[in-house]
Amino acid sequence: MLTTMLRCLAVCAFAAAVVAPAGAQEAPFGVEFTVNELNHRPSPEGVKQTMILGSDGTIRGNAGCNTYSAGYVTMESAIMIQPARVSRMECSPEEMKAETRFFAVLTVVVSFDYDYDTRTLSLSGVSGGPVMRLEAAAP
Repeated sequence: MLTTMLRCLAVCAFAAAVVAPAGAQEAPFGVEFTVNELNHRPSPEGVKQTMILGSDGTIRGNAGCNTYSAGYVTMESAIMIQPARVSRMECSPEEMKAETRFFAVLTVVVSFDYDYDTRTLSLSGVSGGPVMRLEAAAP
């Protein structure tokens, strides 16, 4: 209970500080991205994982089997993603394994970078390197 309260306080403090200064990176809102790499490994064949960043502070998509949604806040290139709410379908072992990897990686994300030329979203962990790479469909 105390851990949950402390996490809530941290989220509230971080959210209160979200004032985008001039030159800050803007998140690519409303674009559906497809995961093509998790922890330097390509996404499994036949498993589609997606993510949409909403301008309302929520992300949503498909983790490989189940749909999910979660709150998030950004400040410049920093991003904090809250624990996801997930549907409860049972799928193939390959899809479930990919989904487990997806959510494990999502918990360590602390920053993002969006390349407007290649339409690639990179999510990085505390080590600084990308832990998830996603690509937007062509417009």
